[in-house]
Amino acid sequence: MLDAARTYLAKHCDDVQLHFTSAVAIAPGESAQILHRDRGIWGGYVPRQIEPLFSTIWALTPFTRENGATQVVIGSHRWKKQRQPVTDEVAYAEMSPGSVLCYNGTVLHGGGANTTADETRVGIFLHYTLNWLRQEENQYLSCPPEHAENLTRELRALIGYAKGGYVLGFYSDPDDDSAECESVSPENLFSQHSGDFDVLPSESQLVSQSTPDS
Repeated sequence: MLDAARTYLAKHCDDVQLHFTSAVAIAPGESAQILHRDRGIWGGYVPRQIEPLFSTIWALTPFTRENGATQVVIGSHRWKKQRQPVTDEVAYAEMSPGSVLCYNGTVLHGGGANTTADETRVGIFLHYTLNWLRQEENQYLSCPPEHAENLTRELRALIGYAKGGYVLGFYSDPDDDSAECESVSPENLFSQHSGDFDVLPSESQLVSQSTPDS
């Protein structure tokens, strides 16, 4: 799934980062969530031609229309912002445990109403975004260095303990009197690391990489 996220978002970034994690339970009697687009968390400042999200919902229990299966308006990522769906344009992501719903940040969606008497719908949300955007969940507080040190380097990079460009996301150690850890990758908190952005490119490479194709 991570490969799918990287492929889908590759046009607008060098890599992806973990954006949001959550376990959501919809209990009996819960009303439907308002239909929304997740890209709205950035306040509308990300241009519409840039898709910022690859989102997944993993079913831990059966998802049915009756117990709150996610409402999805298929094709709404191509709609104008003001357009609202009519009833028959709203689909329901009914799926069995272990299945996954994938959608982008421009699709109208929302949790469904649970009209059952005794079924709780449970799903795991794992969303990915462009590595140069601020994440919805502050990963550095959710997983501070003393916890991140127990993760693999790849997983640390995924939650943000890595540079997103040659000078994007560096840190300087405030307790390093030798100044050896100035403007380095966050991975240096855990190991001496030479990553994709730790060796400066040539001037021509920098220009070409920072200039849009169109």
